[in-house]
Amino acid sequence: MVTQNSCNQNKKRISKFKSETKTIIKISDSLYAVGKTKNLFEIKLKLASQTRHIGWVDNSGEGTYITQRKSEHIFKKLNAFCIGYELVHQSIIPYNKIVVIHDNQKFLTTRNYLIHNGIIVLFINKGYELQLALPIKQFNLKTALEWEKKNISIQCELFGEVA
Repeated sequence: MVTQNSCNQNKKRISKFKSETKTIIKISDSLYAVGKTKNLFEIKLKLASQTRHIGWVDNSGEGTYITQRKSEHIFKKLNAFCIGYELVHQSIIPYNKIVVIHDNQKFLTTRNYLIHNGIIVLFINKGYELQLALPIKQFNLKTALEWEKKNISIQCELFGEVA
């Protein structure tokens, strides 16, 4: 879970610089965010031959990662949407919810649910970075929030913390 403390620690590692009027934040060697407004960042993936737009992070409120997928982007073996492993595990630009837009439908889940229930996949022949795949049938915000509530309660009981 991303905490304010972990975000503050990561600020030391953030590489920020101004490019014209845009703030660019380096997330990893291949991922960076371009600030469009105070709370809206375009997430880009830098590949050897090109730079690709992969989504947006709106970090107002709880924060939301928003991306669009075409049918050809569905991992057929699992009938799943895949999200880049580095993007999900980074804490430089915080967000809690994930929205995948496909065929004019919104599929929602939470970041923690994807981290704990996603399946790690690597498409070596395609040259893509490590991915977390979550079957489409598991994209359900209500289910994800109930799962988080249950698992946070269990952790509190185990470690004697108050929820």
